[in-house]
Amino acid sequence: MPLRGSAGSVQMMGIWEKFMRVLALIVALLLPSAATAGAVTLKCTDQSGQPVADLQVDVGAGEMRWSIISYRITQQDERYISATEITEADRVGGEVWVLDRVTGQYTRAAVAILASQFAEGRPIDPKLQASIYSGTCKAPVL
Repeated sequence: MPLRGSAGSVQMMGIWEKFMRVLALIVALLLPSAATAGAVTLKCTDQSGQPVADLQVDVGAGEMRWSIISYRITQQDERYISATEITEADRVGGEVWVLDRVTGQYTRAAVAILASQFAEGRPIDPKLQASIYSGTCKAPVL
C-alpha cells in the first residue's frame, strides 16, 4: 500500500534538488569574480585618528600595499587578513600586518636595524628595534 503524500514528497525533493543545483551554479560563478575583483583601497587612520597612507588590499592576488611597502597575504579567514612585508633577501627584519575585516582595526609590527644619526651615508650606532603601530582602515564613503 503506497504511503499517502509520497508522490508529492518525491516531487518536492526534485524541485529542491533543482533549486540547490541552480544555487550552487550561481555561487560558483560569483565567487571567482569576487576573489579576482582587484584591489580595494581603504582609508586608514592611526590610533589617534590622524590620517595615514591608504591600504590597498588585493585578496585575489594575495597582496597588500601600504604607502611604498608591499606585503604578501599569508593567511586569511572570514575575520582576519595577515600579511608579511616583501623584503630584499639581505635586509634584516620586516613587518607583519594583521587587519580585522569586520572592525577595520589593524596592528602592524616592525623589526629593523635603525639609526638616528648618519655620517657620510652610513648609520652611526645602529640598533635592532621593534615598533608596534595600530589604527583603523575603512572603505571610503561614496
